[in-house]
Amino acid sequence: MTTAQLVSHDVAWMTASPLWRSLLEAPTSTELATMRRPVLVRMTNDDFMEELGALLADDPERLATLVATPVSYRARPPAADASYQATLDHLKLFQPFHGHFNLVAAALVCRVVGLPDKDVDHGAEESAAFVMRRIAAKPAAGQPAPELAWTGSGWTAVDDPAVVEPGEELLPMFEMTSSGPDRSRRVFVGMVPTSSTASSKSRSGSLLTPEPGQPAPVLPDPRPTEIQVRVVDALTALQAAGLPADTQAIGTAARVDASQFLLLDLVDILARHVPSLWTAVQSGVSPAAGPVRDAYQLLNTTAASGTATWRQALVAAYAQRERIWGDTGPAPSLGIDLRTSPIDAALLRTRLVAALPSAPAAPGAEGELPEGFESPKLDPRPGVRYVIRCVYLRPRCRPDHRETMSDPTEQFAIAPFFDPDAPARQIHIALPLDTSLAGLRKAPRNVRVMVSRELQGQMQRVMDLKKVVKGEMDDGQPLDLGLICSFSLPIITICALVVLIIFVTLLNLVFWWVPLFKICFPVPVKGKA
Repeated sequence: MTTAQLVSHDVAWMTASPLWRSLLEAPTSTELATMRRPVLVRMTNDDFMEELGALLADDPERLATLVATPVSYRARPPAADASYQATLDHLKLFQPFHGHFNLVAAALVCRVVGLPDKDVDHGAEESAAFVMRRIAAKPAAGQPAPELAWTGSGWTAVDDPAVVEPGEELLPMFEMTSSGPDRSRRVFVGMVPTSSTASSKSRSGSLLTPEPGQPAPVLPDPRPTEIQVRVVDALTALQAAGLPADTQAIGTAARVDASQFLLLDLVDILARHVPSLWTAVQSGVSPAAGPVRDAYQLLNTTAASGTATWRQALVAAYAQRERIWGDTGPAPSLGIDLRTSPIDAALLRTRLVAALPSAPAAPGAEGELPEGFESPKLDPRPGVRYVIRCVYLRPRCRPDHRETMSDPTEQFAIAPFFDPDAPARQIHIALPLDTSLAGLRKAPRNVRVMVSRELQGQMQRVMDLKKVVKGEMDDGQPLDLGLICSFSLPIITICALVVLIIFVTLLNLVFWWVPLFKICFPVPVKGKA
């Protein structure tokens, strides 16, 4: 071996030093491979940094109990034994929301006898970091797993896994001190990103990253759904309120309040999605022939409440929008109750959807992402795997010395937010104090729900809740519902209540005639003197 070869291999990454003793007691090929790669540590305490620091100072070998292993917190199914424990065939890292905090730990050592720690000279711009790589596909037998590097705009195929790709994201590592029997050792630790806040944002609403060379996902148009939820469904509920068949009729004041916010929701949709129609509504000038004109005619000729048309009601609601919000001035004087409007909610939706401008073109077969689309880094699909490599950077050295890359960690998956294998935290939500319609609508809408395609298909089959209870569903896979009724009463109390009802019924059949007779008893009364 030449001197140049010795110098080029003077530094190496190894697993965290507190784990060396247990791995070297009975070294095998597996233990030796584990020695050469960083380790993933799972912490389950919000004060995990203080806990890790105390552990490394007092009992560093206890770090072996925190090594991340495949574990499932899935609820025990019915009729399962008390010893039931769900198993996983791969390592899965849960999110901080679940109460888990995942760290990568490694030791940077010199390749000499004793493996002393290598000092990182920050004055010479040296640093320790790690990269997160995605496994592209299942490798062939005997071949290493191909890796993809995150470059900010997407996942890029890696030619040499031991080299940092241009523009690849480097995540920081920091130093911690571990006590030892003869000397202290240095451990480099980094926080593994697992939550959505640690990934790139997606303005398009998609949470799935396309595979390299594959077409990007076709994004559905959310505008018809917004019209359906914010306008059509609310209008349908208002039109049904107060009818004889409605057992939960709401008062006139509440209907007027709800009608005002419905009008403002429609104004918001028109101003954002169909600005030409909103301009025509404000000016009162009918647009040219086309879907926009048809929607305008429907709003301009259909009564909203009394003699006011929908167009006039929209303009009036927009003029008093601040008073409807409850921010300024007295209460609004709109007085419109949309329950009495003869408009057809289904026709209104059809006209508004037809008036929408064309949606952005879907991605082509080449796989380009639409404009403004930022693919996220973390993918919750079950088959996606990741690895981590630690990097020692020396930018002032010659090119073949500037980077020292570690072996990859064990492959792992990122648990999605709603994962049946994830632990559950106790969550306390403070409900608002102002429960009026105006007060509730002031709260920011900071929660969004992602519905999978499979669940959306099931939801579309549910057209009528009464039919679902009866088992009547649209075409598709059957949906079975199981009902569980539980009582907070002892069984003896329920039995006694049943027996009491039986006796009362029998006595009523025998002595029902008793109240028909009036029985009088003479009562002596002392006469007046």
